Amino acid sequence: MYRLPFTLLLTIVTALLALPVAVSAQQSPNTPDFTGTAFFVSNTGMAVTNYHVIKESRQLLLFAPQAGWSAIARVVAADPANDLALLQADVTSKALPVADRFAQKRGDEVLTLGYPSPQLQGIQQKASFGRINADTGAGDDIRLAQVDVPLQPGNSGGPLLNGKGEVIGVITARLQEGYQNVGYATKVDYLRPLLTKAAISPASSLTFSGALSPTRIVETSQDSVVMVLGYRQAQSGQGGNKTRTPPADTNQSKPLTQSEIDDIQQNADQGDARAQFRLGWVYEQGLGVSKDEAKAVFWYQKAADQGLAVAQLGLGDMYNSGRGVPKNYLKAAKWYQEAVDQGFALAQYELGKMYFVGQGVPKDEAKGIQLWNKAAEQGIYQAQYFLGRVYSAGGPGVSKDDAKAVYWYQKAAEQGYAEAQRRLASAYASGRGVSKDERKAVEWLQKAADQGLAEAKTLLGGMYYLGRGAIRDRQKGCALIREAAEQGDQTAIDAYNNICAK
Repeated sequence: MYRLPFTLLLTIVTALLALPVAVSAQQSPNTPDFTGTAFFVSNTGMAVTNYHVIKESRQLLLFAPQAGWSAIARVVAADPANDLALLQADVTSKALPVADRFAQKRGDEVLTLGYPSPQLQGIQQKASFGRINADTGAGDDIRLAQVDVPLQPGNSGGPLLNGKGEVIGVITARLQEGYQNVGYATKVDYLRPLLTKAAISPASSLTFSGALSPTRIVETSQDSVVMVLGYRQAQSGQGGNKTRTPPADTNQSKPLTQSEIDDIQQNADQGDARAQFRLGWVYEQGLGVSKDEAKAVFWYQKAADQGLAVAQLGLGDMYNSGRGVPKNYLKAAKWYQEAVDQGFALAQYELGKMYFVGQGVPKDEAKGIQLWNKAAEQGIYQAQYFLGRVYSAGGPGVSKDDAKAVYWYQKAAEQGYAEAQRRLASAYASGRGVSKDERKAVEWLQKAADQGLAEAKTLLGGMYYLGRGAIRDRQKGCALIREAAEQGDQTAIDAYNNICAK
C-alpha cells in the first residue's frame, strides 16, 4: 500500500472538487477521468465495483479519503453482462460480509455507502438510506432489485446493505429524466459466481445480541468502502504496491481491444522484449484474451532470454507457483537470480525467501537475510517486515536484536503496512527494542486499525478499555473490540462476550 504524500493528496482532492461534470480531455496527470465506488470482499485487498466504472481505464487507483491512502488496483475478473468487476490492490483490507442470496422483501430498509458526485459534494464518504421497492429491475429484469435510495454518479459499484450490514447487491444504475429516487442494484446472487471463480470465500456476518442500527452499520462498514479513480493513461509516481506489474509505460489492468492486442503481438513477433513481456502479462491476466498461463510463460521466456529483468521475475513467479508450467523451484530460483544480478529489488525479496526456507537452492538463512537487506534498502516493505520478524525472533543467520526489529518494522509501518504497524505498536507497548511509550503504541495501533486489521482493533480496544496510552474509554474500547469480532477475530469475540456484552 502507498501512503500519499500530502502534496499529492492535496492535488487529487483539489482536482476532484474542481472537476466539471463534463470531463475535459485536457487534464492534469493526477485528475481522474472516472470515479466510482468499490467495497472489499477479502482482507487482502480484493474489491468489487461495476464494470462500467473501470472498463475505459488504463490505470486504476483505490483511494480511501478517510484514511489518506491510495493503492494501484488491477482487474482480476469481470462480468460485463452483469456489470461487475473484481479488483485487486496490495493492501490490508476489511471485508464486508456477503449474504448467501438476495432474500429481501418490498419495504425492507437498505442503505449504501459511496462517493457520489465528488466534484460537487466533496470526497467525504456518503451514506444513503431507503427501501426495497421491487425485487426486479427495469423491464422486470430478475437480476436487479429496485430501491429508492438516493443515488448520483459516483455511487456506482457501492454495496447495497441490509439490516445486518450484509452485502445483498451492488449499486448499478438509476433512472434519470424526471424520475426521482429510482435506483437499481445487481443482486448478490449474480456477484457470488464471480467471487467463486476468483476463489474468494466472502465473510459471513456474525450474530450479536440486538439489532444493528443504521448508524452502527455505517460505522462498521465505512472502512470497507473506497473510491475508485480511473485514468485513461497510466499515471507515473502514483501507487506504491510492490507487486509485480509491468513498467509504467506498459501498465495495463483492463481488457485490451483486438487492435491493441494485434499491435503488441506484432511487436512481440519482431523481437521487442518489452512487447513480449506485455503480451505475457495480457495472457496471464486474461486482459481481452482467454486467460492462458502457458502462453504467458512462453512470452515471459522470450523476454527473459533477452535479459528483461521484470520478465525474469515473472518467469520465476510462474515456476515458483506452478502456473503455466510444472512447479519447479530450481528454475524459479534460476530466473530470480538472473533478475537479482541486475539489481531488481523484488527478485531479491523472492530469492531471499527461497534461501531462507531452502526451496530451489540450499537452505542458507544468512544469504536469505542478506538478500532481504538489499531489497529492504530499496524500499520493498515486505522485505522490511520480514527482517523485523527475523530480528525479533533470532535464530540461524541472525542474532536476536529487538532494536533492529523495531528499525525495520518502522520502515515498513511508515509505508502503511498494517501488520508492521501492529508489531511496532507491540514493541512500544512492551518496551522491546525501544523506550516504552504506550501513547505511541496507541498511535500505531490506530493506523493499523484504520486499515481494518482486526488484531489491531482488538489491541487498541483493550488499550482504551484499560486506559493505557489513552484516556480510559470503555465504550470506545468495546466498540473497537466489537468491530474486530465482527471481522471474525476470535480473541475479540471472546473479549466482547466476556467483558463488553455483560
